[in-house]
Parts: sequence; C-alpha cells; structure tokens
Amino acid sequence: MDAYIASVPMHLLIAMQMIKQNRIEDCDLYYVPTSNNATELLEAVKHAGVFRSVTMLPNINIEYPITIKQCLKISWNRFGARKKLKNKKYDTVYYNTDGWLLNSIIYSSLLYKKAKNVFVENGINPYITSYDTKEWYLRLFINCNVMTCMDGKYIDERYLFEPSLISVPQSGKMNRINKLDRTDLILRNRINQIFGYDSKLDSFENKRIIIMEQGPRREPIDMLGIWKRVSQFIKKEDAIVKSHPRQRESGLKELGFDMYERYTIPWEVLTFNQDMNDKTLISIFSSSCVNPKLMYDEEPRIIFLYKLMGIDYSFFGKGMIGFVEGVGNLYRDKSKFFIPETWEELQEYCRKYNLRS
Repeated sequence: MDAYIASVPMHLLIAMQMIKQNRIEDCDLYYVPTSNNATELLEAVKHAGVFRSVTMLPNINIEYPITIKQCLKISWNRFGARKKLKNKKYDTVYYNTDGWLLNSIIYSSLLYKKAKNVFVENGINPYITSYDTKEWYLRLFINCNVMTCMDGKYIDERYLFEPSLISVPQSGKMNRINKLDRTDLILRNRINQIFGYDSKLDSFENKRIIIMEQGPRREPIDMLGIWKRVSQFIKKEDAIVKSHPRQRESGLKELGFDMYERYTIPWEVLTFNQDMNDKTLISIFSSSCVNPKLMYDEEPRIIFLYKLMGIDYSFFGKGMIGFVEGVGNLYRDKSKFFIPETWEELQEYCRKYNLRS
C-alpha cells in the first residue's frame, strides 16, 4: 500500500499521471490545503475513485519569508497531522513537495520508516534548487521539535518531466514522468471532473495568441507600458489575456484585450484540453509558457519579453532563466522560441509570423 502527499492543485493533476504510469492500485492521498478551494477539490477527487482514501491534513506548509508566528502555528498543526498519520504503514510514499518542514512532519509521523521515498516534480524548483541546500535554522527548528529532518539522504527516487534540465545536484535515482496523453479520455475526463473544466468557459480555441500575465513583483516593471507597446504589433481580436492568479485586478483590460479570469482552473488543465502547437504564448517571464513542452511535448510559439523591460532582468534568477532557455533548446522548431533583444526585433518577428494579420 502506498501514500501520496500533495499540497497544491497542480499536484493532483500530476498524481493522476503517476497513478496511471506506475499502475498504482492501492494508494491513500494526503492533501495539505494551500488554496481556497481545497475542500471542493478533495470532494471531486473522492468522487473520481482513484485513491483508496482521501484525507485533508492541517496546513503544515511553510511559506517564505519565514516568521516566528508561522513556525509556532505549524508546530501546533503538526500534532493534528501526526494524529491523522498515526500508525499508518506504507511501502512507498510519494512526496509532491520540496518543503523540508512539511516532509519531515510526514516522515516523522508515519509508522514504517523503511518505506521507499519517491519525490515527484514540484514545478521548476527541483530543476534549479538542490533539496539539501536549506537554512541551518530550519534544520535546527525541526530537530528541536523532536522530528527527523528529512533531507536528501532519505530520497530513493525522483520523477521529473525532463531530467536533462536539472542544473544542480539532487539525491535519488532519476526517472522520467511520461508526457500526458490528451487522447486518454479516462485520464482527461478524470482531470476535468476534479478541476471543473468547462469547454464552453475555458476553451481558447478561437484565440491564437495568449498573453500570460506576470504576477505582481517588487521590481519596477512597467507592465502596462510593455503590453501597450506589444499591442501595436499583434492583432488584439486574436489575443486573450490569461490573468495571473495573484493579479486580481489586471491592468490590461484598459488596453482592449479579452480577459480569461477563471482563477481556479490551473493552466496545466487548460492546456491539457486543447492543442497548443498552433498557439502563440507571449509573456514577460512566465514559466508557465514552457509547460506545454514539458508536460505534453507540444511546441506553441513562445515569446519572452524580459530583455525589453529596460531594467536589469537578473532578479528573475540565473537558474530560472537558464531553465526556461533550456526548454527552448529542446524545441524541434527553434524558430518557435523567441527572446527579442530589441523592440524592432519583436516587430519584425510578429510581421514574419503573421501575428498582426
């Protein structure tokens, strides 16, 4: 019998793929709520009938910057988590999270310490950040709470969509997550049921340009100014703005773009339901643009604008930039991955590939 640990909606989608790929038949799901619709999601997961049981744990997920108040809250919540995990014995535990504290609470609570520990891709982080590299005070906090600190030596295997893009040392045997198969109607219907996908509300079928809006940042990025200039190079009627979940009030409305604002539907679910090869994704620097290639091996046209911001873009991080550009190197058609260095280059590219007409 196995267990699967998840903490964000996207983990549930990947869990469905892992269940299918590894032919897991007897597995319990434990979910750490980090989104407002966690209760509704888990009810939908229960109805899908994939897991033997589905359990909501208290929120034991630490968020940065770390505060004393947050640590005290998690210290209390861990007792609730341990109560729900008490005397549970599993052969394999799938961790879909890189959080040291969360993983340590889970590991310390489970009865069988010789279970195989398998880490599953958690966004870009495992590609660019070594799991063993954490703040010393986090290890001290875990040890002082009489828990085993689950660092890299406990990881037996890892599953990622593209292991070749790992740029830092990571523990565990590397395995590949198979690309999601859109023609698998059982998997597709299961995912759509869980996330409430509605083809009438969520389809971008009549839009060939998707603007992936950047989330709010501290840096002085003139986002409205950038998109106002971009709007001169593309046909607005062919474009729609995919608002960022944290950008509740988009400034792009006033530019005349159509808006997609169903925040509870993950981008990965949207792309699972429609062919992305003929789409153009434009973003300042949204890593979501590369997901169709990573998860489905599809190659939408991607345009990143971060070199046109007029300010030093190094705050996005060397590892993050290297990862995104690494995905571009995997493209079979290199012309479909473009990072302009001047506005004139962008204008010419849009003209060449008929984004204007």
